[in-house]
Amino acid sequence: GPPRAARALQAAAGVNNLDGVIGPISLAAVRRASPETLLVMMKTRRMSFLREHEDWDVFGRGWTNRVNDVFESARAMMKS
Repeated sequence: GPPRAARALQAAAGVNNLDGVIGPISLAAVRRASPETLLVMMKTRRMSFLREHEDWDVFGRGWTNRVNDVFESARAMMKS
């Protein structure tokens, strides 16, 4: 959910306190970070989480495709 996504963004941006709340400290860290690096780190973290899921063998291929699609969409948005 949203707190997990917020913690992933905080971790990618190098925030020390992964509290799942995007406030001024998190936003400042995100602004300082490379967008491409943030994106790659978010994707890596998401895939690590999904690979540990008990249903990975059943749904892993679809989840991977979805994560890759989101990643490519985000990269396209960064370029525009």
